[in-house]
Amino acid sequence: MRFVRYAILFCALVALFTGAMLYYGSTHRDEAQSALALLEEETLSPEEAAQEAARREAREAERLAEEAKRKEREARIEKLKEGMERIDSGSYTWYSYPEEKKLSGGLYVQPLLGHSRVSTFRCNILYYYSMHESSMRGWIFGDRFAIETDGERRTWEIEEKKRRDHLDKDVEFLTERSQIALGEDGAEVLRRAANARTARFIYWSTAEGKSVSHTLTNEEKRRLGNMIALYDLWQEP
Repeated sequence: MRFVRYAILFCALVALFTGAMLYYGSTHRDEAQSALALLEEETLSPEEAAQEAARREAREAERLAEEAKRKEREARIEKLKEGMERIDSGSYTWYSYPEEKKLSGGLYVQPLLGHSRVSTFRCNILYYYSMHESSMRGWIFGDRFAIETDGERRTWEIEEKKRRDHLDKDVEFLTERSQIALGEDGAEVLRRAANARTARFIYWSTAEGKSVSHTLTNEEKRRLGNMIALYDLWQEP
C-alpha cells in the first residue's frame, strides 16, 4: 500500500510540474518571441537593420492610413443618415426620410434604403384624394408605378392584393397605399432621378385609365442623392 501511495504522490507531482511549465511557457511566449526578434536584429548588418526598420515603418503607416480611412467612412455614413428615420424589420434595417404630415391631394412617394449584408431599395407609394378637390379624379386603383428621368421611364407593376384602399369614415378623403421592391436596378434608377434635370413619380391604372404624378423638387433630389451616397458606401468591400 505504501508503494501505491508513493506512486500516486509521484504522479501528482509530475502533473503539477508539467502544468506549471505549460503555464510558464504560454505566459512568456510573447516575451520570448520579442527577445528572439531583438536577437535577430542584433545579428543583422546595418543595411539589413535599416531595411527592416523601414519595412516596420511602412507597415505602421499603412495601418494608420487604413484606420483613418475607416474612421472617415464611418463619419460620412453618420453624416448622411442625419434626418433619416430608422426601422429594424426582419433581417434589414430600413432608412428613410419622414413621411409628409400634412397631406393635400396628390401622389407621395417615400424611398426606403434597406441595409443588411447587401443593400436594397423599396418605395412606399401613397395616393391621397380629397373630396374637396376640383379634379374629380377619385379612386385610381393603381396597378403601375414609374420613375421618369429626363424622359426615360422605368415601370413596376403593383399587385392589387398588396394595395390598401381606404375611404375616410366621414367621406372627406380616400387613400391608396402600396409598397414595391425596386429590384436590382432600383439604385441606378434612383441615381438618375437624383441627378436628372426633371424627374417624376407616376402612378396609374391600366384598367381605369386614370393617373397622378409628382415632379421631384430640388430638396427631394438632394435627399435621394444622400440615400444613394449611403448605398454606395455600404456597397464598398
